[in-house]
Amino acid sequence: MEIKTERYSLSPLRINNLTDDYFSWWADADIQMSYNMRPSNKEAVINFVVAIDGEHRKHLGIYSDNKLIGYMTIIFRNHIASAAICIGNLKG
Repeated sequence: MEIKTERYSLSPLRINNLTDDYFSWWADADIQMSYNMRPSNKEAVINFVVAIDGEHRKHLGIYSDNKLIGYMTIIFRNHIASAAICIGNLKG
């Protein structure tokens, strides 16, 4: 599944397209606190990416000019979808 607009695209995240920024979002306590989660190390994040994509869960990269600028996780449960979105650059 891929969604494209003039400025952005969304597509499933795979291990081979994870970036240092992506890992830094998962390691940042403030970001993870907003999702009621704890920071994760690189190994835990890779395991999550491998396990998350399925019929009821999607984990998409958000791209601008082919650069990963964020991610979106969508969980479908009981005819309801919930989503978490992280976009940004911790380096300023």
